Amino acid sequence: MKQRSHGTGSLYRRSGRGPWRACWFDHGGIRRERSTRTTDRALAQRILAEHVRRALEHKSGLRDARTDRLAEHAKRPLLEHVDDWAADLHARGVTPKHAAMSVARVRRVLEVGKLVAWADVTAAAVTRVLAELRDGGLSLRSLHHYARALTCFARWAVADRRVAENPLAGLAVRNVQTDVRHARRALTDDELRRLLHAAEAGPVFYGMPGEVRALVYRLAVETGLRLSELRSLTWASFDLGGTPPTVTVSAAYAKSRRTDSLPLKHATAALLAHHATIVGPVDPQYRPFGKLPDKASKMIRVDLAAAGVPYRTPDGVADFHSLRHTCISNLARSGVAPKVAQQLARHSTIALTLDRYTHVVVGDLATAVERLPDLDRRESVALAATGTDDRQRFCQQLGRETVQSGATGRVTRGGTKNREIAGIPEKNAVFAGETATRRGGFEPPTFGSVDRCSIQLS
Repeated sequence: MKQRSHGTGSLYRRSGRGPWRACWFDHGGIRRERSTRTTDRALAQRILAEHVRRALEHKSGLRDARTDRLAEHAKRPLLEHVDDWAADLHARGVTPKHAAMSVARVRRVLEVGKLVAWADVTAAAVTRVLAELRDGGLSLRSLHHYARALTCFARWAVADRRVAENPLAGLAVRNVQTDVRHARRALTDDELRRLLHAAEAGPVFYGMPGEVRALVYRLAVETGLRLSELRSLTWASFDLGGTPPTVTVSAAYAKSRRTDSLPLKHATAALLAHHATIVGPVDPQYRPFGKLPDKASKMIRVDLAAAGVPYRTPDGVADFHSLRHTCISNLARSGVAPKVAQQLARHSTIALTLDRYTHVVVGDLATAVERLPDLDRRESVALAATGTDDRQRFCQQLGRETVQSGATGRVTRGGTKNREIAGIPEKNAVFAGETATRRGGFEPPTFGSVDRCSIQLS
């Protein structure tokens, strides 16, 4: 059966006014209709001819559908793509706070740089915008977050086939360590004890009794849990009767997006159990600490001031997240294997554990230096025989030790076990003008202890 020809399409107006609308059949025989956005019939006819030409190229194999999709996405405003990305973030379960911050950062860069289409997005253009934001007062750490949000947006566009390649593949940001404006420090053991004592004896702040605040601080510094993770805990998250007792962070609230169970110290588990008896009948879905404040740093500053612990020192500030830094630093100082510390910190890489979160104090450095070998101490070191000068020095030393041991039929060296050679024919050998006693026999004579350096002396 002969296929019906679809012709060259047609133009029409709705109600005889407004822009012309083009109608045509695509390469699959599906009727398409789209506004030409013009009232000029000649221009509308040219737009219709372009649609028909693309359909014929697709049908003949001269053009693929992906090229058309890329061309259509290239025409759309970038802010529309940002809206689609935001919807995808929410659909994939990204926390609303993280999604809102990422989208806001991308929007700000696009608006400041006046980037309206994908053709405007290049690594050089984004670098220029970031430099402007830097001049406006943003820190390098903040610029790093901006760049990360932009690269995530670009990678999403590539995966969704909205652009052929990542336009920000070469984007680079300066070293954030050169502009640290909010460095955190780890609290000392004495500062921690004073903080817990001051919190326990303190009044109610931010709707939390002092005993509850002290329990939250203790749990944070012993587990390394973040504020958002502590806020998500319920009584069902704790297994206080287990061996060992544990606390479990749900994947929905963990930064790594996986469920993790962390061991608890038995003393802390006992305090939690005692707290459960105080609050009354325990509902598994009840939050044991109530509602933690969003600005926990303000809360801990009150207790730090009451404890006489400075908030800011030359080493950095002591905010609520510093408790996590203190936890990981204490693990490193206690001699825990780096891999174990990484697992307890729930970091993706061990470099993050050791570089950012492990704080070393001057006392630790001095202790490490004192463990180096004492170069002023003289010790008798056995030299390994190498067959040249080392062998000659070794033989001279061995001869002197043999002479000192006497001609009793025993060869002694450096406190090693003596070897009995009584009853075996002996010969004399000269070591640098001294007389030494050695065995005779068919085998090459061997002097020394467990080094077993065979040396022919005759």
